[in-house]
Formats: sequence, structure tokens, C-alpha cells
Amino acid sequence: MNDRPPELPAELLEAVASPGGGRIVLVLGAGCSGERPTDLPLAGDLARECHRRLLADGRLADGAVGNPDDLSAVAAAVFEATGSQRDLVERFPPDRFRNAEPNDGYLIAAAFLRESAVSCVMTLNFDVAASTALAHLGTREEVSTIGGPEDHHRLGARNLIYLHRNINSEPDELILRREALDEEWRDHWEEVVARRVLGGPVTVFVGLGSPAAVLVETTRRILAALEVGARVYVVDPLERERSAFFAALDLDPRVYVRLGWSEFMHRLAGAAMAWR
Repeated sequence: MNDRPPELPAELLEAVASPGGGRIVLVLGAGCSGERPTDLPLAGDLARECHRRLLADGRLADGAVGNPDDLSAVAAAVFEATGSQRDLVERFPPDRFRNAEPNDGYLIAAAFLRESAVSCVMTLNFDVAASTALAHLGTREEVSTIGGPEDHHRLGARNLIYLHRNINSEPDELILRREALDEEWRDHWEEVVARRVLGGPVTVFVGLGSPAAVLVETTRRILAALEVGARVYVVDPLERERSAFFAALDLDPRVYVRLGWSEFMHRLAGAAMAWR
């Protein structure tokens, strides 16, 4: 059995060490915030715990959610019962997401943004560990933080984008329910900004085990229109065959890198130093 970590693709190493910089976009999923010390639950774990609390507090009736492992299904049931997502978001609990400490992956990503090795970090997560990482490194004024469509005019050369909003947004603005995940993004801000940032030379999806429609559909369209030479990679600790996101994109198996978030970023940073 070969336990050696996979080699990073040469094109990715060249991009991170490019003298001009800005050739890489990172798209982050819940797997990135599951690593310590950020240590936040994956969507399924969060859904189950919130569902348990909602039942215990009498905010949902038993049987109201067909699949308590599906956060969007829990959100839909709460919205149907109350007309709002607030009861769900309050049981995350929000302060845990606001105060989450950045892990090594987030700190390295912030450094890459500061150095322009990465042009954009786009996250689907609701925690603000990525913003805290920027603050730790003193880079907040050098990087535009985009929390939603109201900040679109602030898009710059280097961006941190919360595609589904973050815990500091109003609870009903968070992209949680299936309608928003699958349909409401079409021709709206989510699609516009995803098209803009996913069209660069190298896009790396990290920690995305589930196929979010806003990324899958937009990425499919962009892949069909990309110029020759543009690259897309998927990074996740799961075996390739278990990644629903990777399967949904129908990509070449050679672009799958089986590594965890912080391990991948450490190796990318080491390669950048070596190539420079």
C-alpha cells in the first residue's frame, strides 16, 4: 500500500509561483472549516444537531423534515413553519461561527491573497474564519471582502467573497433553502460573481463534498467556454469515487488531488517558495 501523499500538478505549482501572480482562485466548502482550530461541523452534522434542538424547543414538529441530515431541508421546514430562517440560524449557534479561529489553511490563503499569489478566495461557508485570518495578518485593507450583492461595487484585484453570505448577514439572507441553492441564483448576483471569478487560469475547489448548484451549473458553462490551457482542480481528503461534487462536474480524474485543506495549502506554500 502506497501512503505517500500525491504530487501536486505541475500547472498548479507554476501558477502559484507565477511572477505576475493572481492566476489562482480558491473555492472553499465546509471541509475547510472542519479542521482545527476552526472546528466547525460539516453540513450534515450541523443539520442533525439543529434539527434535534428545534424539536426539543418545540419549533418543529416531529416528522416535519423528511431528511434531518440535509441542512437545506431543515431550513425549508423552519421557513414553512415560521416564515423565516431565524430559528435555524440561532441554533447553529451563530457566535460559534462568528468567533471561529482560522486554521492553517485559512492563514496561508490570507498570506497568498496579500502576496497576490491568489486573486480570490470564494467561500460557501457561513463562518468568518477567512476574514479573521486576514485580520491576523493585517491584510484587511489590501483585500476586498464581499459579503453579498450590496458589496459588489467593491470587487477589486484581490477578493474574499462569501457567495452564500455569512453569519453577520440577516438570517433570511443566508443561502440555505433548496430553492435558493438550486434555482434562485440563476441570473442573480450569485451567478454573476461566480462567472466573474471562476473564469481565471486556475480554479481550485477545496472541501466541497456536495454538489452545490450555484457552482456546478456555472462551472459547467464556464468549462465549455474556457480558453485552451485553463485548469480546474478539485481537492478533498475523500476518495475520488466518493466526491459527489467531482462526479457532478465530470472532470478528468487526473485533476483530483486527494488532500485535506491545510495539508494542501502547506504543500502549495512550500512549492511556491521552492519555485521562487
